[in-house]
Amino acid sequence: MKLLCETSVIRSSNREIKGRFLKSTLAIGKKDEKSKLCIILITSSNKSGIKYDLTNNLAGIFRKFIDEGKCTISFVLPEVDLQIKADSIQLKAFLNIMKNELCPTKDGPNKELGRNDNKLIRAFGSTNKMIADEVTKLNITKRSEFPTKGLPRTLKELHITGVGCLQMPIGILNLSKLTHLDLTSNKIEKLHKAVGNLSINQLILTDNLFGKSTSLKDWEWLNGRNIQLSLHTLIMSRNKLKMAPVSVAKCENLVCLDLSFNELSAVPFSIKQLRHLKTLNLSNNELKSLPCTMRSLYLDLIDLSTNQFHSYTQSLELSQNSLASITTLNFKFPTLFELSSRCVMRQQMPFMSLNIPHIIKEILYHSPNCSKCGSLCFDRTIYKNINIVSLNAKARITTDNSNYFLVDGPLCKISCLNSK
Repeated sequence: MKLLCETSVIRSSNREIKGRFLKSTLAIGKKDEKSKLCIILITSSNKSGIKYDLTNNLAGIFRKFIDEGKCTISFVLPEVDLQIKADSIQLKAFLNIMKNELCPTKDGPNKELGRNDNKLIRAFGSTNKMIADEVTKLNITKRSEFPTKGLPRTLKELHITGVGCLQMPIGILNLSKLTHLDLTSNKIEKLHKAVGNLSINQLILTDNLFGKSTSLKDWEWLNGRNIQLSLHTLIMSRNKLKMAPVSVAKCENLVCLDLSFNELSAVPFSIKQLRHLKTLNLSNNELKSLPCTMRSLYLDLIDLSTNQFHSYTQSLELSQNSLASITTLNFKFPTLFELSSRCVMRQQMPFMSLNIPHIIKEILYHSPNCSKCGSLCFDRTIYKNINIVSLNAKARITTDNSNYFLVDGPLCKISCLNSK
């Protein structure tokens, strides 16, 4: 077994002196059947390692602070104390290995380490003289490449590609330092809710089965505050998505969104909340129109190629198409929630004010703008192909036809219906 830790070696006669702790690896085992069980201490300055015999050579083990991940192993020869700082669980496992390897009787493992009459009862295995640099990046392309002792908690970048995982490996939830996660070409249908607690910057979910998910609960990981603040790249191409996840609009710092090669027929109106979005890829879908809120985005690059848009010109009049025969709008009396939302807008109250109830915030967050005047609209009636618009002129647009698109959206009043 190898233990990633910090160690300090001091002389037993000078225990009151505090030593300097260095990043180290402790390996326990024996070279062959005739050799004595030993511990090898490997540091960056000594990669070949220093060997300390264990058999009949333990002066004592001090484990009063084992729950804090601290202990001291004292040797007879040389007369030194090996002070260890490590993860408490891993440190306990390391000491248990020592206990099981050193046994004075046939009745079982020795319960009091430090006795000089301990004898070796079995070999643990050979040591690997390898410096314990912190593992920050890991690529896994086969099931056999998964670490037998779990994913290193020091990982910052993890790629699990082409393995065919049916579920996200649960060990990922323990990777608090993870910033880049790539799960390309698996068979994953949803992510664990706790993924939202990770501060991931780049999340690549290409070629999975997220389109099979039909429950909003399967997207609850997007409601985690940590991932909402940290995520700036989300790639979900080739997932057979029929609808874009509405909660993705809560990732307020998202810069790049790729939903290409899916089966999308609509884009959520809440996309207007992605104020930092610069790159949007919606190519190879089934889109016929766009939400009117797309006009509020300031994109640098947008790809709308290979969809079901038709060619439109700016001079096309809405009065000449089927929209002219639409029945008069039936404006219902608004609910109390809608009236409250209108009041918040009229008073220009700060959106994140603690005085605004959560349900009102949700209404304001998801309500689209009127496709004509741009005012916030609380009417739930969405009219298809209500207008023809061009996207932001600064954006580099990739499309099969012109840069003018039909948009869907609500109308807030009769005058907006009659306007051209």
